[in-house]
Amino acid sequence: MLKKENQEGSLKLFTNEEQHLTDNNQDSFRLNYLQDLLKQQTVVNEQLSDHNRTMENRLSSSYQAMNHQVQVLKSSHQEQYENVLHQLQVQDTLLSKLILFTEKQENNNAIIMERLSSLEKSNTTIVQLLQQEETLHEEMLNQLHYQDASTQSLARKLDVLETFSEQLTEKMATQELVNEELDKKMDVQEMFHNTVMERLDQQEALTDKIMRQLDSLKSAIYERSSYLSEKFETQFKLIAKPVQSFFLKQTDMKDEEQKKI
Repeated sequence: MLKKENQEGSLKLFTNEEQHLTDNNQDSFRLNYLQDLLKQQTVVNEQLSDHNRTMENRLSSSYQAMNHQVQVLKSSHQEQYENVLHQLQVQDTLLSKLILFTEKQENNNAIIMERLSSLEKSNTTIVQLLQQEETLHEEMLNQLHYQDASTQSLARKLDVLETFSEQLTEKMATQELVNEELDKKMDVQEMFHNTVMERLDQQEALTDKIMRQLDSLKSAIYERSSYLSEKFETQFKLIAKPVQSFFLKQTDMKDEEQKKI
């Protein structure tokens, strides 16, 4: 056991009351060595204590810094989580709107397809009606060509009649009254012919009335032509009879004059 005694400023180790060590160089060396060792141990202990305090301070600072970083990261993660959650909610809302818009668009597309199908059917019906109308127009044109040919034939007959009437007028000055009457009838015929031509010119605008009027018009023209032919024959006979009588009288007069001679 170590024991200190404050006698002459020296420290005695492992002393007891019954043993007394003599002061020599070896004891002094041992004493100095132990003192140095204790001093060094004290310095080491103080250094260790300082080092421990420094480490504790560093650990405390590191813990506080780490705790602060953890809190910052936790707050940042919470904000990121809230942002992600908000974005997911926004995406969910947009997705719902997109689904509704897609459904509406599909319904609109279905309606449009139905309308297109209906329009296609209507166009098919219109094409068929146009084809029927074209066939009807061709029939009407054929009928008009036939009517035009009949009218031209009638006009040629009238031209022949007019030429013959002029020849009769030149040869038979005495039949002026008959010729005037014939001219009046020719004027009436010309008016009738003009009326027929006007009706033919109006056929394009009156396509709906043409088919109903063609039969009646043909009948009227036929009856009128028959009437004119009969009238022409009657007038011709009326004109030819006096002419024949005139030439017969002239022949008889020449025969009588020759007999007198």
